[in-house]
Amino acid sequence: MHILAELVMNNENFLLKRTLTYALKYNYVKYTTTLEEARISSITGLSQALLTALDTYHDVPELYIDEDYSLDQIAAYGILQARRHRYRGINLEMFLGLMIYYRQAYLDLVLETDFPETSRNKYLLFILRFFDRVEMGFIREWTSESREDLIEQLQISNRNITNEKNKYLTLYESIPTPIIILNQNNLIDNLNLSAVEFLQGTATPGADYYAKNRVKQSVEQVFPWLVEELNNFMAGNNVKAKIEKEINHHENGIKTLLISFMRMLDVSDKFKGTVIICTDITERKQMEAAMSRLDRLHLVGEMAASIGHELRNPMTTVRGYLQILKDKDDYVQDMESFVLMIEELDRANSIITEFLSLAKNKLVQLECKNLNDVVLNIFPLIQVKALAQDMNINLRLGNIPDICIDDKEIRQLLLNLVYNGLESMSSGGTLQIKTCVKDEEVILSIQDQGHGIDPDVLEKLGTPFITTKPEGTGLGLAVCYGIAARHNANIDVTTSEKGTTFIVRFLDSN
Repeated sequence: MHILAELVMNNENFLLKRTLTYALKYNYVKYTTTLEEARISSITGLSQALLTALDTYHDVPELYIDEDYSLDQIAAYGILQARRHRYRGINLEMFLGLMIYYRQAYLDLVLETDFPETSRNKYLLFILRFFDRVEMGFIREWTSESREDLIEQLQISNRNITNEKNKYLTLYESIPTPIIILNQNNLIDNLNLSAVEFLQGTATPGADYYAKNRVKQSVEQVFPWLVEELNNFMAGNNVKAKIEKEINHHENGIKTLLISFMRMLDVSDKFKGTVIICTDITERKQMEAAMSRLDRLHLVGEMAASIGHELRNPMTTVRGYLQILKDKDDYVQDMESFVLMIEELDRANSIITEFLSLAKNKLVQLECKNLNDVVLNIFPLIQVKALAQDMNINLRLGNIPDICIDDKEIRQLLLNLVYNGLESMSSGGTLQIKTCVKDEEVILSIQDQGHGIDPDVLEKLGTPFITTKPEGTGLGLAVCYGIAARHNANIDVTTSEKGTTFIVRFLDSN
């Protein structure tokens, strides 16, 4: 019988597919599990019992009238299955019918394998008697219980099933990610709490599941921004798919979602539908953008550290000779040209200086100071600059705690942001410098009344040579982002056609 044992062990997939074919054909999946792993478990358990019988019985296990099946290993398997299926609400007829088709799958395996006729008949008879003994044990166990005991067992089973349902429903409602379940017609079958809150703003756990007079709505009615992606997924053959999509989420503004589509894992087609999971990755995308900006700053810093000093030396030499030559009588008529060349060299030198300030390993000397004192110390310089351009400065300094800062670096950050704001405004405009505390963070904000920043530029803000100024280099803001990073601070930007606000949040105020 070892040949039959090897055949069973090596053909689990055949048995799985054949039993599922019969179960689907005769609708035995109506009240049983549809998950593939459960089907595999059933076949594995049945095959293991058959292999044990093949190892125990060296000949066909015939049935005898006086045999006590409670002592038989094969019947014991049937007794165990009787208890399990009875607790699940399966009746005797249903189980015996299903077992007939399980038996047929094992018979098919032998019939479709090339064996000598004598061996084939012996293997077929062994399988028949094996299933007969399973059924004997099953019937013996089923008929041994009184009606009262059966009802009590079913009540206990029903309570356990209800508790399991409630546990998984509570888990479903507790998942912080919006989950949408669609039926085979793409109508919304269920939404968890996060999905309802995402849609309506507020919800009560279980409100969608227990709602009276539930009307199944289409995705077009509830999530119109999902229609195109869902249709594309349904038109394909993939079991899973993921996309990223930006949506305007009410008062929360633009959100970036990672949307996962998955077809129902149902081997019987009883539960056909789609699961949609929407994960908010807005913060992750913002963090990736911030990390990308820092990487670019570090790269520029490394370049600056390696070539900055090398460029300054020949420029200093050229500038010195130009100063000497412009004072000679032979070049009086070229004075304007010499002055222009010296100014351009000074401009190039200032760019190199800003490059060097982006160095990755630049050391900062942190001291516990009040940000208001830094603002007040350089306010006269800022005010002179504003008055020269016929503009106003509005100072609103709040009551803030001391924080650890490098005075020189914060002065440079403040001046860069203020000068950018002044250059973006027309005459008569007002620039506001404000400090305050919010959520235990010290905040410095610079608000101008300029023309705003174009969205294409906003995405790359802080990248050297990305600027809105005709003759700008973009290094000023790159320096600001570097200073903020060294001070454990974040820079947020809000902009519109009415102006731009740079908000510097110092995360550690201790």
